[in-house]
Amino acid sequence: MHRSVVTPGSGASEAALEDIYRRRYATFLRLGFAMLGSHDLAREAVQETFAAALRERTSFRGEGSLDGWLWTGMLNTCRQEQRRRRRLSDDPPPEQSTNGQPAEWAELRALIAALPEQERHALFLRYYADLSQDEIADVLGVRPGTVGATLNHARNKLRVALRPEVTR
Repeated sequence: MHRSVVTPGSGASEAALEDIYRRRYATFLRLGFAMLGSHDLAREAVQETFAAALRERTSFRGEGSLDGWLWTGMLNTCRQEQRRRRRLSDDPPPEQSTNGQPAEWAELRALIAALPEQERHALFLRYYADLSQDEIADVLGVRPGTVGATLNHARNKLRVALRPEVTR
C-alpha cells in the first residue's frame, strides 16, 4: 500500500490527505457501504471522514500511518452513523441494495452484523478495504498476530453459521 509521508509531530498536510482521498476514495466508499448498507450513507461517511481529517489534521502525530489514522476515522464515522440509526429506530432503515446479488447475501450481511465489533471491523478492513494484517493492526490498535486470530475466529463463525452440516 502506498503510504503518504508525514513528518512525526507535524500533523497531516492537506496535500497528503487529498492524495489519499483521490487514490482510495472507492475503497473507503466500499467499506462504508459494507458497514452501512447504503450508497448514500457510505458517500456521506467518506465525506465526513475526510472533512474531519482536514479540520483535525494538526492532531495527527505521525505515531502510526496517515492511512491508518484515516481508516480509524472512517470506522468511527460509520459507528456513529450506526448508533444514530439505532437511536432513530422508529425510522425505517435505508434500503439495503443487493446489486443483483442472491438472497444469501442478505443472510451473510446479517451474520456479519452479529459478529463482535472487533471481528466485524477486522473482516471489513481485510475484505472491503484490502488492508494487510499489519495495516489492520495499526487501525485497530492491536498486534498483527491478534488480527490473524481475530480474522480466523470470524471466518470460522461464518463458516459454521453458513454450512453447519460441514462442521458436524
